[in-house]
Amino acid sequence: MTLEPGQITRPERSIVLAWTAILLLVVAAPIWHGYLQAKAGWQFAGFVGRYHNDYHSYLAWIRQAFEGHVLFKNLFTTEPHGRLFFHPLFWLMGTACRVSGASVQAVWAIVHVLGCVLMIMSIYRFGAQFTGCRTVRLLAFVLATTATGFGWLTSPHDQTPWLQRSIDLWVVESNQLQAMMTSFFTLPIALGLLLSTMVSALRYMRTGNRRHIWCGGILGLALAAVHQYDMVTLYSVLAIWTLMAGTKRFRGMLVLVAISMPYCLYSLAVVKYDPVMSQVSWDMRSPTVLSHVMGWGLPLLLCIASVVMPKIWRQNRDVSCLVAWLLAGVVLLCLPIAFARKLMWGMHVPICLLAAMGTVHLARAAVIPIQRRRWRQALTAAAVLIVVVCSAFGSVAFVTELFRRNAEHQWGDYLPESHLEAMRWIDEHSREGDAALATPDITPMLPGWTGITVFEGHWAQTIDQARKREFAGTLFGATGSIDINEAARILRRNRIRFIAMDRSSADRYDLTGPEFAFSSLADRVYDHDGFVIWKLKRDEKQSDEPSWTDRGWRDP
Repeated sequence: MTLEPGQITRPERSIVLAWTAILLLVVAAPIWHGYLQAKAGWQFAGFVGRYHNDYHSYLAWIRQAFEGHVLFKNLFTTEPHGRLFFHPLFWLMGTACRVSGASVQAVWAIVHVLGCVLMIMSIYRFGAQFTGCRTVRLLAFVLATTATGFGWLTSPHDQTPWLQRSIDLWVVESNQLQAMMTSFFTLPIALGLLLSTMVSALRYMRTGNRRHIWCGGILGLALAAVHQYDMVTLYSVLAIWTLMAGTKRFRGMLVLVAISMPYCLYSLAVVKYDPVMSQVSWDMRSPTVLSHVMGWGLPLLLCIASVVMPKIWRQNRDVSCLVAWLLAGVVLLCLPIAFARKLMWGMHVPICLLAAMGTVHLARAAVIPIQRRRWRQALTAAAVLIVVVCSAFGSVAFVTELFRRNAEHQWGDYLPESHLEAMRWIDEHSREGDAALATPDITPMLPGWTGITVFEGHWAQTIDQARKREFAGTLFGATGSIDINEAARILRRNRIRFIAMDRSSADRYDLTGPEFAFSSLADRVYDHDGFVIWKLKRDEKQSDEPSWTDRGWRDP
């Protein structure tokens, strides 16, 4: 059945809703399984995937909103700085927890579900703008929500560098399924907003109706507030599309940019000019070209074949816009910027849409000699099904891995209830401005669970993390192994009030104790089931270390 591009019928909506429900059940399955796998004395953290540092970073923002803050600070580094960041989504989540009394996990789950629904429906709506063929739309829709690459065919050794591994094995931005299955609720929300903004821009280019551009501007502003990385993609693609549409639409696009740009400039100013955040740096090197090809797999190969077929351009609308997105994406991925690999998010959608166009065209062309219409339809459907199944093998492997991970009961996915009690103790006994130094496995969790600042805890948000972790390691060395006066000065300078050691880190780093290099500086105030907390000795009348902004964390 052929429709007008952009037109979506009631039966299509019913199919989209049904598929959305199925996907949500698949997303919920490993989370539910995780709760069921919790052993006695342990609690499932509620997160799926291995990206715990990022999940606990989200918790830290939500925790600050829960405490009533509108502007946030970085709780993963002890350098003095004010509250400068406004994250509307995290603020809404934390406020919802405070007002409703709901747990963070419950609010997190609700936001995750809404984000997935937004993304799934936006994918179909976006695809419908380019073709009136229902078969192409549905195939693109299914591919975009289930397809992965050839990573499942590979067996990389533990020594294989991550950058050389197929991206569908480790880069969550490589496809939509991984974004839904992991606990990165920001990614589905961002892609839903990105695609919706592009739909508004496309409609404006076709009709000139400024209502669409105002709607696109508001959606773009929401996107900037959720996931700023995608603004680079959005602005790049819109610039190319506008040039293709002609200068008559240039002014309208400026309106869209003007509405969404202020938040981008605000975020850039905070990161660039704040004396603390301007020091934060990270290196997220891009995977190899082969890793990308393997990670996008069969849809990418079909996409390339579609681009070089003239009939694909004639049978569908605005194919050049999809190609422009891919070309812009390739250029962005090659840029020498630290977060380049994050800019692949969303590229899987035009890849799958073009792949669907090519698959249906080739299948129909192959069955033309067959006389019976039913046979032609059956063979075309079989070809479409084969493409879907071959593209989804990696998805099955990925979901299976999540269940296997739950069964392994890995630290971080599960936490001892005694450790949660210890963190509640820190929460109850800490004061505004206090900081804690903790062992590696527990330190990323403390800001989100207790609201306290940590000496170091997140690889991308801690300034000079490597040297800070090295110093923390020396504190847990043998008595007399460090200059105790120097250690006391550094701890005081960084406002450290508590030192904490968790059982997992103690076992992994062979921290035997009970006496450590810092023991003469602190009193043991909590010790239960492998979680030990020390409180730094100090005269309560002693003033805090003066604020410092022009020197490092260990400078006098």
